[in-house]
Amino acid sequence: MEDYRFYFLDREDRILRREDTACIDDATAVATATRHDHAYSIEIWAGKRIVATVLPRRAVHSSPPD
Repeated sequence: MEDYRFYFLDREDRILRREDTACIDDATAVATATRHDHAYSIEIWAGKRIVATVLPRRAVHSSPPD
């Protein structure tokens, strides 16, 4: 297991909060971060290494046809 830090960022890329977690590997850390509800982005770090930046999922709503 490796220790990861998730930094939840605001629209100006300032840190809103930090969450620490342990994951088996980078792919698991990214999958874990994508399950979080967040408005902007999450940076995933392992030590001094940035692993990924996860963008928020945005729901796409369409109007019903006329």
